[in-house]
Amino acid sequence: MTYESFLTLMEEEFKSYLKEDVDSDVSIKKVLKNNGIELDALTVRNKSCKAAPTIYMNSYYDEFTGGRTIEDIVAEICEMIKKNSGKIQFNLDDFMEFDKIKDSIAFKIVNAEANSRLLEMVPHVRMLDFAMVFYCLVHCNEYENATTLIYNQHLDMWNVDLESIKRLATDNTPKLLPAEIKSMSDIIREMLGCEGLSEEGCYNGQTIDDFTDKLMEELTLAPDTPQMYVLTNKYRLNGASSMFYKGVLKDFSMRYGKNLIVLPSSVHEVILIPMEKEMKPEEFDGMVVEVNREEVDPCEILSDHAYVYDCEKDMLLMR
Repeated sequence: MTYESFLTLMEEEFKSYLKEDVDSDVSIKKVLKNNGIELDALTVRNKSCKAAPTIYMNSYYDEFTGGRTIEDIVAEICEMIKKNSGKIQFNLDDFMEFDKIKDSIAFKIVNAEANSRLLEMVPHVRMLDFAMVFYCLVHCNEYENATTLIYNQHLDMWNVDLESIKRLATDNTPKLLPAEIKSMSDIIREMLGCEGLSEEGCYNGQTIDDFTDKLMEELTLAPDTPQMYVLTNKYRLNGASSMFYKGVLKDFSMRYGKNLIVLPSSVHEVILIPMEKEMKPEEFDGMVVEVNREEVDPCEILSDHAYVYDCEKDMLLMR
């Protein structure tokens, strides 16, 4: 079955499943995601509700060609919609009134070149090879989030200019999404704590702390392995943007009395390395490219370059 036939079948299956619900409407449309990637989104909209769940079909086709049945996929999606129905309350009418949403306006950082199509449609500010774009943070906690991107027509509707949106977002975002910096060993402990544990709370027969300590010892014994820290935000949502929060890089740099090498791990986090004299930032570019190609979802890639934070100039630089 071709991908197009799969999409048609999925739409028909959902219409059939919901045929007795005359208040629901099913459609599939293309959605432009980060880095210019287009995905096909299934939307199941209740006519009495102005917000609707969006489920991306592309990965489900891969599962289907791998042997999963249409019935199983439909059942999973229906359960997902049912489980999340009504959990996120959003009044679209409020979005029409600037005073009601201005405190939820935040910014995120995307790759400017990869998002050239998007930047034609949204207010943005260029910085290095990034672009700062803006959105409303509708809902966010440690388990789920909902955001609405701000387009040029929204500024026209609100009669607000770019500078005003930038000023609000710069003030709001650190409050809505507070920055966090943790050592790589702490991040590994968190990851191990979420998966792979035995009933006794062990990983590979060892406690999390013992396993992490041993792993970090092996890593740091490798030649030229620098100490790494992860900068993100409380909810791991667009956390790379926190490197542009006022004072975050400066305070961390001053703690070590060194400039920083900044590696864009994804749109959700960056890696900070206190910079030694012998380090050459350009030599980290290959590491960033390799990780992006092998480990990072294409929608979440931020950049293929390493950066340097110059503490004296209080400035992020691209080498």
